Amino acid sequence: MSVVKAHRAEEYKESLAQYIELYFKPLIDREICALLIDHEFQIVIATNQSKKILGIEDWQQFKQISSENFCTEEYMKLLFKDQYKRENHEEFVFYCEKIRYLQQLVFSRGKVIQFIDMLPYNGKFVIHLTNYAPIIDGSGEVVAINSTSVESYVLRFQGHLRKPNIKVEDKEFKKQFSSRELEILFLLTNGATQEQIAQILNLARTTIATILANQICPKFSITGTNTKMLMDAAINAGFYLDMPKSLWKPCIIILNEDLLEDTHLKEIADKN
Repeated sequence: MSVVKAHRAEEYKESLAQYIELYFKPLIDREICALLIDHEFQIVIATNQSKKILGIEDWQQFKQISSENFCTEEYMKLLFKDQYKRENHEEFVFYCEKIRYLQQLVFSRGKVIQFIDMLPYNGKFVIHLTNYAPIIDGSGEVVAINSTSVESYVLRFQGHLRKPNIKVEDKEFKKQFSSRELEILFLLTNGATQEQIAQILNLARTTIATILANQICPKFSITGTNTKMLMDAAINAGFYLDMPKSLWKPCIIILNEDLLEDTHLKEIADKN
């Protein structure tokens, strides 16, 4: 490391230490899910609420986690426990690569990034609205990322007014639908847009639209793509109740519109 880089690294540490002392430590015992990520992409400090959600008690173990080693089998098992299966390793790697790239964007562009974080943490499927905000020192340099999350009810059943007319266990009716169609129906009836469904399933939005129009709507005797009519019919049929096992995986829905067409994110998706 050059003298200049070493000097800057020390300045980063000093600025971050001041921020932690003044602004972060008062949050440690509050019911707030927050953590700080440094230039090495490592978690520097986190609130107790964050540790509780992750199911991690050993703070030293927690501090070693970064988006660089996050996708190793050791840390997959630590964070996801029984939900991690070796045969699904590539799906977890895909998640980690997206997280790492978003963190890089915060450091390189100094921009705020928001996304819906869907994770099978600590034996539960947890959905959070997450905000990555840059911590900027007096010279205008980004020294760390302040990650805050709030539990979100996006993609979660919140109490539909009508009871199902067709029971979920009606196997004859469900036999008409492929596993992909069941995924789309579950997500659609739980509030996901076509763009969000596309991100979750790693498909093009046009592909989702085609499946809805040509495969799913006809099975409900709906002509064309009338999303409202389809949602009403699918909710009445109970498709919102059971989350397909294939969706039990880590996933990110990016909310920044300017990133939806990001070339590198598309390259990451294409690899997977």
